[in-house]
Amino acid sequence: MKVRGDEVIEYKSQAQEKNKFLAGIVSLVNTEGGDLILGVKEEDGIPVDFCGLEITNADEEINRLEKIIRNGVEPKITGHEFHAINLSNGQPILILRLPSSWAKPHV
Repeated sequence: MKVRGDEVIEYKSQAQEKNKFLAGIVSLVNTEGGDLILGVKEEDGIPVDFCGLEITNADEEINRLEKIIRNGVEPKITGHEFHAINLSNGQPILILRLPSSWAKPHV
């Protein structure tokens, strides 16, 4: 089943562009919270390919993204969680679960 991206689900094929990555996080924590799913290609908000991320180590990528979040969002966000899921092609997708923040607005 494919779920259209909306206010609580956002898909990104890669997390390369720091500003777009942070903008997706801020938009979710400033509203209801939700999931940012990395490694999924989408068209018009609908996932069309679970390609995975082109990385060799999911834990290292999570640490890199955590650092970007920690240094790039003010005020700091808390309560978020990363989950890695390995696909049959050997590449992982990362799910970043973000709660709605009590310290809004974040920039």
